[in-house]
Amino acid sequence: MSINDILKERASLFKGQASSYRSKASKLSWARFAVFLLIITNGIIYLNDGYQAYYLIPLAGLLALFIWLIIKHKAADYQYQINHELSMINEEELQRTDLDFKAMENGLTFDEEDHPYTNDLDVFGEHSLFQMINRSPLVNAQKVLAKWLKKKSDTTTIRARQDALKELKNKTDWRQHLTATARVIVAKQKKKTNQEELNQLFNWLKKPTSTKGVIFMQFCGYFLALTNLITLLLVAFEIVSYHAFLVSFLTSMIALSYSYSRCLELGEQLNKSHIIIKTYYNLIVAIEEEEFESSQLKRIRNVLYEGKASASIKELDHITYRFSSRANIFYGFIDPLFMLDYQLLVKAIKWKNAQSSQIEKWFDVVDEMSALVSIGGFYYLNQDYSFPTISSKGFILKGTEIGHPLIDKNQRVNNDFDMGKEGDVGIITGSNMSGKSTFERTVGVNIVLAQLGAPVCAKSFEIAPMEIFTSMRTKDNLEESTSSFYAELKRIKQLINHVEANEVTFYVIDEVLKGTNSEDRHKGAVSIANQLSGKKCFGLISTHDLSLSKLTEENPHIVNYSFNSTINGDQIIFDYKLTDGPCKSFNASKLMENMGIIPKSA
Repeated sequence: MSINDILKERASLFKGQASSYRSKASKLSWARFAVFLLIITNGIIYLNDGYQAYYLIPLAGLLALFIWLIIKHKAADYQYQINHELSMINEEELQRTDLDFKAMENGLTFDEEDHPYTNDLDVFGEHSLFQMINRSPLVNAQKVLAKWLKKKSDTTTIRARQDALKELKNKTDWRQHLTATARVIVAKQKKKTNQEELNQLFNWLKKPTSTKGVIFMQFCGYFLALTNLITLLLVAFEIVSYHAFLVSFLTSMIALSYSYSRCLELGEQLNKSHIIIKTYYNLIVAIEEEEFESSQLKRIRNVLYEGKASASIKELDHITYRFSSRANIFYGFIDPLFMLDYQLLVKAIKWKNAQSSQIEKWFDVVDEMSALVSIGGFYYLNQDYSFPTISSKGFILKGTEIGHPLIDKNQRVNNDFDMGKEGDVGIITGSNMSGKSTFERTVGVNIVLAQLGAPVCAKSFEIAPMEIFTSMRTKDNLEESTSSFYAELKRIKQLINHVEANEVTFYVIDEVLKGTNSEDRHKGAVSIANQLSGKKCFGLISTHDLSLSKLTEENPHIVNYSFNSTINGDQIIFDYKLTDGPCKSFNASKLMENMGIIPKSA
């Protein structure tokens, strides 16, 4: 069965399960409403029949049934949401197999204007590497993935991620369930982002909280709650007058005024955080309960399991849920009876003092796992990709059948490439539209994937960790009165400075100095090639200037490559294959003839 068939089958399965749970939740909702009406009816009879105590027994039973139905409805609704998201996840995976990323997060918020390569290599934005890889809706998990995409990793880190991804690829159910658990939050948050909720939580954790009066509140809360319950029972059995309960209840309300402002302030910081905390709790439980073999996945699980993260976050989840429940209309009646605000404040302060130092570390490893799960999903969809060999020697870049992952596999043309000598400069000449720029991006994108720890679009690939720098899409800036040519010069100057300041850099320059006349372009390009040759770098420079290929006669670090085309009548035929040596065919005149710009030759 093909990957597409599996994804279609899974999407259909989860869609059916979602429909079933939705139906169940609806029935439970109606049952809950019916029991609520019975409670109201029983309460009216109790009041109209002279407060007969025996009516309290069925009333208590109905209340217990109502609470049970609430719990069951909540569980069924959650399962509906999970299965709905699982169905959507598999539908989106099908879209990814067609390179349809319109519905995917583009990651542009993580891009940097002057980054060494992300803009030129389509790392972020529409139809980007980020859209192809990211599966997590959590902003901090996306940040982790973006950070990995924007920065090279060392050999040890890359190999550890490779091992983790090989394991995660085969955990399809677990991977997708983890992603679905995180996605449920998006449906609930509407316009609010999970980053805002996390900021609220971390602000509370970092802000000093006074422990003044905690012991008093704990003692007073239990004492007054017990007094209220005892007097309520005595009134119910007509042992004392209802005035005794009113006095006790009023005393509780006065006592609660002591904690009102603190509860209000804490509630504003925490009551909005409940959904994100619940989500992270569910993710932590899923990670703690799974068994792993690879070192990186084991490390993540151990941070959570050995720190008893799930138990601690469950307690915080309970606290924040109760804060969010304070807005409920019934809370105002129940609060003085059981002294809920006192208990809530005490729990929150005690939890913060005991556990707050660990929570950011726990959330960080959950975000790390979510990023790995995204890359694991990318690997699952692209099982024909291969993991690169990571060398520790430096200046190694070679591969066979290298292709661009963002081009449909039925249309892309793969190439072999081997360039691994310190200081070498590859000059790529070629006719218009022959594939020079695409090949340069192909090599660059696969280096990014390799250093991410992901499989690459190649039959085989070997690299050593290296910096990447590109100069491909330079453009003018009207605000800064900068021409495209000057922008390119600035970029190349950045490259030269970058090479001098960093170890092992692979660079790509597309259509070098394209914004000036042929004489100046040639002079500048020769200077650039000579400045880069022999340095702690190697890379590719594409050009239409065929005379640059003659640099091999005087500089042993210059290597010639080319893309060629053939002309058959009015048709220009491209094979998009990289060839050793300078270009032997150009097609500009034929293109202009075909466009009617110049007269056709006889």
